[in-house]
Amino acid sequence: MNTGTWNIRTDYEPERLATLLAAAPAERPCGERIRRLCAALAGAPYRTAPLGGGPGQPEVLTVSLDAFDCVTFLETVMALARSADEAEFLDHLRLIRYSGGRVAWASRRHYMSRWLEENAAEGRVAPLPHPAGRTPREWTRHLAVVPGLPPATAAVRGWPKQAVATFRRVVCDGDLACFVSTRRGLDYFHVGILLAEAGGPMLVHAARSAGGVARTPLATFLAANRMSGVTLARPWPELPRPAEPNGGTV
Repeated sequence: MNTGTWNIRTDYEPERLATLLAAAPAERPCGERIRRLCAALAGAPYRTAPLGGGPGQPEVLTVSLDAFDCVTFLETVMALARSADEAEFLDHLRLIRYSGGRVAWASRRHYMSRWLEENAAEGRVAPLPHPAGRTPREWTRHLAVVPGLPPATAAVRGWPKQAVATFRRVVCDGDLACFVSTRRGLDYFHVGILLAEAGGPMLVHAARSAGGVARTPLATFLAANRMSGVTLARPWPELPRPAEPNGGTV
């Protein structure tokens, strides 16, 4: 598909998109739409490097509704949750994924630190503040794991994983969890979407280890994985949220 300014590659049928949009009607609150979309996409298979491409290659806006890695799952749910039709979905996805909305490999937000910083500057996400007003920790990361991109330095802000329990009462459906890597040259090693549940936040994520989109209690994921910390953010922060998280008292 050619929009006149960029090329799009889709691997879904129009009926599939219509079903997802119908499952999460535009008039419902953002968090509820994200919860419904996570349920509708549960079990979708994991796909390694789904966007392909590389430096010097023509970039294509690649869209799948049936297979994801952790970042494309998050991006797809975010875009669907703000859309009433296909045109809105594709436009939101393009603006979420690419700096300035320019579909080019160099403009793709390859590193999650850039993804968070630029989407926050453009109003699509906002850091989740600490319930007691504390200041997040900051780690410096020297980014050098994407072939073709020059090395860069990023400031990564978040919370030690033992502090994440203090956010339990303020997490709402749809909040984002980004896990800070301990690996040299990398900022984040995994991302997912949180749902507020009575037993504590649930992480919905496209996980290679699970073979696809899975639900994992956040506490279980934190205990099982080595990390420097966690960045928490809220998508579409200008949209209203319920007074209490959808999962009830947490």
